[in-house]
Amino acid sequence: ACNSAIFIKAWNHIVKVRRYFHYDWTVKVDPDSVFFPSRLKYILGARVGDGKVMFLHNVNNFPSMLGPIEVISRGGLYRYMFRHKECTEQLKGWIASTGEDDFMARCFGQVLKISSQLETDLLHNANNAVDQCGGTQVVFHAFKTPDMMTQCYQHAR
Repeated sequence: ACNSAIFIKAWNHIVKVRRYFHYDWTVKVDPDSVFFPSRLKYILGARVGDGKVMFLHNVNNFPSMLGPIEVISRGGLYRYMFRHKECTEQLKGWIASTGEDDFMARCFGQVLKISSQLETDLLHNANNAVDQCGGTQVVFHAFKTPDMMTQCYQHAR
């Protein structure tokens, strides 16, 4: 979806409010996802408090990251807070034509030079198939009804 503009406003609000300063990582999860916070806590455990300026990408064909889950360090958001206008200026042609996940990956990786690390256990695109909810992934996406989300959760835990 071409939803970059609305998410740019959301991320700009997040950095303006500055609540993220209190946490090592900020996580955005789509509402149609089944999310296992304890699995993410395990993945991030070794990285807590290390002060790195980074984000996690969840697919091999970087610079894309898929938006059902986005994980950004405090240092990464701090850099974005002070330099986000560089992204909107340099990537203005992308804003109307791409999803926010691709825009943010390009902003962080190409414009702001924030390092990234591949974490393949962040996301599995199950596409409403409960039988795809096995494994150790942090997020299973996309489930369009509460009943399907519940079934996925029960199958995955």
